[in-house]
Amino acid sequence: MLTASSSRVLFSTRRLRSEVERSQRLAGKRVRLSPASWELICPSSSISSSSRSIHQDQTTVVKADPLATPPAKTTQARLPFRFFPPQPRPINSPPRSASASPTRSMSTKARSTSSSIPHAPSSIKERFTLPQGPKAYETSHVKNEDKLRAVGRDFRSDTLTIPTDSMFEAMKVASRGDDVYLEDETTTAFEESIALLLQKDAAIFVSSGTLSNQLAIRAHLAGPPHQILLDVRAHINRYESGAAAALSGAASTTVSPTNGMYMTWEDDVRPNLILDDDVHLAPTRLVCLENTLGGVIFPQEEIIKIGNGVRELGQGSVKFHLDGARLWNVAAETGKSMAELAAPFDSVSLCLSKGLGAPMGTVLVGPKTFIHKVRHLRKMYGGGLRQTGPLAAAARVAIEEHFPRLQTTHVMRQWLEDRLVEEGVHIESSGTNMIFFDLSPLGLYPDDLSLACTHPAYLPSGAEPLKTSGNRLVLHHQTNPQALADLVEVLRRLKADPAGVRDGGSGDAVASSGVYATVGQRGK
Repeated sequence: MLTASSSRVLFSTRRLRSEVERSQRLAGKRVRLSPASWELICPSSSISSSSRSIHQDQTTVVKADPLATPPAKTTQARLPFRFFPPQPRPINSPPRSASASPTRSMSTKARSTSSSIPHAPSSIKERFTLPQGPKAYETSHVKNEDKLRAVGRDFRSDTLTIPTDSMFEAMKVASRGDDVYLEDETTTAFEESIALLLQKDAAIFVSSGTLSNQLAIRAHLAGPPHQILLDVRAHINRYESGAAAALSGAASTTVSPTNGMYMTWEDDVRPNLILDDDVHLAPTRLVCLENTLGGVIFPQEEIIKIGNGVRELGQGSVKFHLDGARLWNVAAETGKSMAELAAPFDSVSLCLSKGLGAPMGTVLVGPKTFIHKVRHLRKMYGGGLRQTGPLAAAARVAIEEHFPRLQTTHVMRQWLEDRLVEEGVHIESSGTNMIFFDLSPLGLYPDDLSLACTHPAYLPSGAEPLKTSGNRLVLHHQTNPQALADLVEVLRRLKADPAGVRDGGSGDAVASSGVYATVGQRGK
């Protein structure tokens, strides 16, 4: 008589054997287990004597062959899967009903689970209100109109340009994917467009020009000791908080151009390159140019000469980077394509928020491997942005609508420069959309002009205040032409009565607080 215990063991043994043979067939091995190998999987000692005798009557392959060579190890073989033998139904138990089938039971459970999952309500009746600080104000269209009118009379910088309505319309329909995951279509398409425009392999959108330059420096430099060669007036050297030394461990060789305007290969770059292996020196591994620098266009012929010389003498060990924050102005003034201007460089940084007027952002272009490394570094520096689609969409509109208008700002700059010269102002340098001036021939200081621009006695009747900073004037696509004429009139009145502004200034002027105005100020 077969007991319940021996029945369970026999059932499990048969099931185990069939599963092992099935797994071997799936692996391409049509092999039937020998008695010896079967004994390894299921030792005969685990089966009671009664069940073994009954099993021998039904099959002849379970009992181990007494003549077979004993295995070297008696450890149980490991199955290629976890096997859990089914629990046999107790004897005399009633059969399962159709309503108790696993499929129907699981579907019922799934429905009950789904209905219990918490979810956000379709409509929110209450709003969370942030506390209001002392500078809280109501944003309105009127205030934005006031800002646009003020920007039109502001000569401090072209970074003050504000986004247009068409940019915000583009932002509404932009994709809203995650750029860190490379899942934002608008940003990816914009990066591809910039890479094609400059005929480079790849591009990446970052938050600022400073971040773009520092990512390029870090990606180009393998590790200290290394050195950067650049103009002493360059933005990377003066206005990026010493980031090259702090973030890349790089020393800097700064050069004052011999001609006073731009570096040349023969006079400035070649004599300052460090390419030997003297252990006392940090070798030059990167040359950085800036175009424009102070509004002055760097001659393309000299750029090509520097690039060729760096590659020839450096034998590939020295990279060539361009801070092209205002390269758009160079293309607008010279008629050269962006691709031609970018061709000599290994990497180029392009600002979108200056003369073009995008809300924010810079694009860095270069080889694919370089941009891949930059993307990693961007994340490490905390510069990985998420839903950048609206920003990229606004930047595209800024390029397509405002790039064609940059040439007009250059014409306006030339008109203003001519009027200043007529009034006796010495022009230190000028080009594209910038003027650097010296008022000392008139016995005046830049502070005097800044104060007069906010003083009602010096402004034309009914004119709103003007803003200047130091000895630099910058024009942009939102500069009001009337502001140029008003600035000239303020200068004329200041020449006639310089003491009035010094004794009774309004105190609201920006004066010489601009970080980029460092020449010709009071006391200099």
